[in-house]
Amino acid sequence: MPTLTPTPACPQLTTVRQPMDAFGVSLATLVLDQIEDRPFQRTGLLPTEVVAR
Repeated sequence: MPTLTPTPACPQLTTVRQPMDAFGVSLATLVLDQIEDRPFQRTGLLPTEVVAR
């Protein structure tokens, strides 16, 4: 069972948080644009947050 208190054997780690719902919408739009032979953009930026622990 995970512990909420960090220990040397199980430290809390810094993580990255990204908006997964926005990622899904962006990916679905990209796929639909390709299927419909519409111009599409291969790259996109989503807000990303570093969560330091």
